[in-house]
Amino acid sequence: MMRLTSDSGLTTDPAVSPDGKFVAYASDRAGNFDIWVQPVAGGDPVQVTKSPEPDTQPAWSPDGSTIVFRSERDGGGLYRVPALGGQEQQLASFGMHPTWSKDGAAVFFIVGPNLESGAGPAHHPPRRRRTTGMVLSMMSRSSRRLCRRMYSRS
Repeated sequence: MMRLTSDSGLTTDPAVSPDGKFVAYASDRAGNFDIWVQPVAGGDPVQVTKSPEPDTQPAWSPDGSTIVFRSERDGGGLYRVPALGGQEQQLASFGMHPTWSKDGAAVFFIVGPNLESGAGPAHHPPRRRRTTGMVLSMMSRSSRRLCRRMYSRS
């Protein structure tokens, strides 16, 4: 095991890139939580987001080109950004804990009360066998479609 970060702030939500060469994470080293990317082999971190509101929960696209994340800006929601920074795009004005489909065509995420607090009904059972949720299908980089589905990971 090797330590990857050494900043004085809190570092959370690590996500390793599909090729294993980078790690994305949320850190408050710049004053509030933003998304950072850094090479696993060592090197300087790159600040990917710079919002005055917290950005957390990064998840890599299967091809490693894009990161989807949770942000509290504009009331909260999910955004995507090129892996090393660039133009951010809001995908949904709600949702948390995003994860990509294996083919990169959709982003799955949780909708409902904050599950960490234990408040309210859970929409995401711990075993993830059958989940009611939302699916955000990204038809292309410039368009998106939102639809409600039942899906199973079993």
